[in-house]
Amino acid sequence: FPSHDTGWNDTVGEKWLYADGDGAPVMRGGDGPYPEEVLFWDNSETTYTNYTRDLTDNSSVTSVTITFAASDKLYVASPCRADGITFDLGSNVNNNAQAATVKGYQNGSWTDETATDGTASGGASLAVDGTMSWALSANDDMSVIQGRMAYWYEISWAGALDAVDINSIKLTYDPERLSNKWSGVYETPLAVRFYDQSAGQYVVLS
Repeated sequence: FPSHDTGWNDTVGEKWLYADGDGAPVMRGGDGPYPEEVLFWDNSETTYTNYTRDLTDNSSVTSVTITFAASDKLYVASPCRADGITFDLGSNVNNNAQAATVKGYQNGSWTDETATDGTASGGASLAVDGTMSWALSANDDMSVIQGRMAYWYEISWAGALDAVDINSIKLTYDPERLSNKWSGVYETPLAVRFYDQSAGQYVVLS
């Protein structure tokens, strides 16, 4: 954090902001911020299911139960470059010895983050509460999935898993200075005009 004596801070949308006039404000999501979005990719149906509400509502009552096939994936969206995804599991956990792979989006493709799976027990991922963690990478880029621009992380497994109850998913990421980020939504321009130099006039194209 900046070392100046003066500044201000506030909390907006559960994120702590600090500014002191030296560079862009700093944002911190807290000890375990919820992701911006959580999507389950069902490869057999070629569809996404959005589980964000049930997994980020801070309630012990709501949860989701997912049976991951070998080609299914989980996508987790972060507002900053992350270095961990924490799972709080329910009573049904996985007992199949299948390893997880976490990938970040780098240079136009999904790249293995070489994560340590803290949810694994006896080689079975999503068997216990824990964190899939990796070294923070400055190479992670933002991408758009289902209209949401974020730092997306893809989790896949080597094979099929048992049905798993997931109570919540949280992130870990370092405090980071705010930067301009595109929302991922294409806006319609109010007007488009082309200037015809030879005619000396504008042509309305909108």
